[in-house]
Amino acid sequence: MRRLKLLSVVFMLFLFIVGCKENIYNLDFEKISNSRPVGWEEGIGGPDEEVDNPNYTIYLDSAISKKGNYSAVIEYKEGIQSFHSWVFKTL
Repeated sequence: MRRLKLLSVVFMLFLFIVGCKENIYNLDFEKISNSRPVGWEEGIGGPDEEVDNPNYTIYLDSAISKKGNYSAVIEYKEGIQSFHSWVFKTL
């Protein structure tokens, strides 16, 4: 039983590494469509807030990036501060 658990963990780790290497999740924001990273969308700021929060600007920045061509930016503009996010949409 212990060997089966270890084998399962190793197999899941292998799938994760292969998935990241092939970039199927677009974790580096390099796949772009309509000025947005493919698979990612704007997240809600809280349970009572709409997705399109006017207090925040969300965009891709091509001037500053750690690796590749783009980085994701969430920029506070004005108004009540809350929470905003990029959300990866799964199948």
